[in-house]
Amino acid sequence: MAFTRDIRLTDMEIIALRDLCKARTRELEKRLGRSSYEGKPGMKDAVLTELSRVRELATTFEHAREQIARQFAAKIEASRIPQRLEYLRSQIQAERISYAEIAELQDLAKHIAKDDVELLQWAGVPEFPEDH
Repeated sequence: MAFTRDIRLTDMEIIALRDLCKARTRELEKRLGRSSYEGKPGMKDAVLTELSRVRELATTFEHAREQIARQFAAKIEASRIPQRLEYLRSQIQAERISYAEIAELQDLAKHIAKDDVELLQWAGVPEFPEDH
């Protein structure tokens, strides 16, 4: 699979692609767990190959997302983060927050107080860590 470095994706596109890869990964893992591949030569190998490629893509998108988050965080001064979080809260409460602002809130999630349920939910922070 060849990729060109000239492609520019927005943060939200990267998030969407990463989420699609994660969903496909779960789908393939379920298929592997419940299917019998007896009498179907090569079918299990094909599913395993696709699963490997999808996981690789998900990792690539996650790394791209993290890189964008680091670049964005470097632009915001630490002293402005609380003000920015309060602005984003006001946008949520006024029901006019944009997708870009949601992505920004996700980038700032580590700066949100642990008891700030409203911002944590909008930032997509899980209430309980996922069991792996």
